Amino acid sequence: MSTTGFDADLVALVDDFFGSESDAAAVEAAERTGFPAATWAGADEIGLPRVGLPESLGGAGGSLLDAVAVLVGSGRHAVPLPMLESWLAGWVLSVAGRSLDGTVRSFTAGTARDSLEIVDGRAHGTLHRLGWGRSASQVVALLPSGVVVLEVDGAQVRERTDLAGMPCDDLTFSGGDVALVDVPRQSVLARAALGRAAQLAGATEAAFELTHGYVGQREQFGRPIGRFQAVAQHVVLLAQAATTSMHVVERAALALSVHDAAFEAAAAKLVASENATIAIAAAHQAHGAIGMTQEYRLQQFTRRLMAWRAELGSGAALAAVLGRTAAHADSLAHLITDPAPALLDIDGAPAA
Repeated sequence: MSTTGFDADLVALVDDFFGSESDAAAVEAAERTGFPAATWAGADEIGLPRVGLPESLGGAGGSLLDAVAVLVGSGRHAVPLPMLESWLAGWVLSVAGRSLDGTVRSFTAGTARDSLEIVDGRAHGTLHRLGWGRSASQVVALLPSGVVVLEVDGAQVRERTDLAGMPCDDLTFSGGDVALVDVPRQSVLARAALGRAAQLAGATEAAFELTHGYVGQREQFGRPIGRFQAVAQHVVLLAQAATTSMHVVERAALALSVHDAAFEAAAAKLVASENATIAIAAAHQAHGAIGMTQEYRLQQFTRRLMAWRAELGSGAALAAVLGRTAAHADSLAHLITDPAPALLDIDGAPAA
């Protein structure tokens, strides 16, 4: 992993654990059988889902940059766990002063189809496309009325999957327990965008490394296909995508550590999403037919890139948000040189 700003020991721990627990066979098994409880228990035992959350409330301690390193690793190894969803929910709970544990949690920024309402302190209606909703005991949701914590017990679950083959469920509540928490909506959205960008960066890097290795070994006409200019061009595009995605994610994480860097988080997600599109095409072009097979691991990364690029801020929505901000700035030069640019509005950027 290209990790100039990440803690090297933490990166080694993440790669060691996920490398052994989330290989191709484990990911395939999770798609067939569902939530890998033993893998979650192992990750929670060493604190990975709670890195960057305060120890005083049950977190594992560390910084936002540390949490991002874990999320990059989860993307790099196509981890079939709700690493981002549980971390985001845990961050919201910690800001609200609530204690944390190894509970599996889900998160949603909302979709246009949602019908959830809070009536007399009870939740009624449906939330759509919740990552790992069937396995969660709590859901943190961003509603028009604010940020709420929902207890999943008693909710009706309609099981669905996303493009990556991971759970993406609809949950219907009929009088479920709910609590409103005082957490700024834009702060939650910024961390959601950054977290998904981190996973995109990790998966993009994994696709590059897999492709680079393949074209160096696969021979045609007496030499590795990576020595042919047409193939090498795809590898270069992948390398550029992986490097720039990792760079913008790291910069956004550093910025968000010191100020309300919603602008940087939105920009990082936009860049990572656009690079994901480039990486998908380049990786499959370089691999040819084998890259399309279920048995070969490339599809575990590219299907996640396809799913994640539209989640928690689609390219079109984020480009519009950033464009409105630029249009309202005093000058483009001032916006570029501002050490803490204010985003006009990130709300509404998550894909509907």
